[in-house]
Amino acid sequence: MKKAVIAVDAGGTKTRVALIDEEKRIVAEMTGAAGSPAVTSIETSFTVVLELVETMLSHHRADYDITFVQMGVSGFGIIADPAAFERRLTERLGVEVAVNDDGYVTLYSLSQARPGEWIAVISGTGSSVYGYNNGETLLLGGYGHLLTEAGSAYAAVKRTAVEAIRQHEEGEPLSPLSQALMREIGVENVYRFKVFFFNNPKSKVAAYARFLSTCAQAGDAEAKSVLRQCGRDLARWVKLQYQRLKLSAAKIGFFGSFITQAAFVRDELLASLRADGYAPEVIADPEDPIFGAYYLAARSGKI
Repeated sequence: MKKAVIAVDAGGTKTRVALIDEEKRIVAEMTGAAGSPAVTSIETSFTVVLELVETMLSHHRADYDITFVQMGVSGFGIIADPAAFERRLTERLGVEVAVNDDGYVTLYSLSQARPGEWIAVISGTGSSVYGYNNGETLLLGGYGHLLTEAGSAYAAVKRTAVEAIRQHEEGEPLSPLSQALMREIGVENVYRFKVFFFNNPKSKVAAYARFLSTCAQAGDAEAKSVLRQCGRDLARWVKLQYQRLKLSAAKIGFFGSFITQAAFVRDELLASLRADGYAPEVIADPEDPIFGAYYLAARSGKI
């Protein structure tokens, strides 16, 4: 019987589960609700990933020797006792489970467990930058939107709303972008931003970054400025990776719907790096982040 591992990518918008065999082929895949405890709750996250993996096991245990479950969970850092979280899952599933931050798993999809210098820039609903230099790993960012988050889809929408509030409070006319975002969201004045931000999940707020990208592509200068600032914010973390990990020949990959789809963000990040003398090799088509779970499992001898 062929061996296989189950890979889990529990994000702020959806949870993806894949069965990957020993030849590194995805032989089954399914998706479910958001599994990030930072977006839902710790117990909801546990239930979402448990039920999806249980379903995958029930459908494929007869055909594969499923040896390991490797999870990458967005917002995993808010769980006070991660070891207990892992143990509960292992006990319920009857298969050894390892849980890491989703960015760590993404980093391994980029490096494929190879030595060298690697930087994974992750910018979707949230953001973080992982670096690796021959055995040493460093996470920058990833503290969430209540603390230091920058360069994410959520951060872009928040920045635009904050600017609209500033314009109102200082007696300035609302800019075309401020007015357009308010119409798009469906709020009649800046005070109603509170209703929108405090009564919707992070993923719903972040979804309006697509609207900002559309405005930027149509030529709105303020939208371009917002997206470019996101690029500079991410570039700051990349530069710190160079400095703290003493990188000199790094390879960089971009992950997450925001940075991969918003050219203004990505281009500004690279321009900011070049302006300060950093020239990483860009991996144009990095591997699917779900394969990071496979490489971690292989490194642990599970497949």
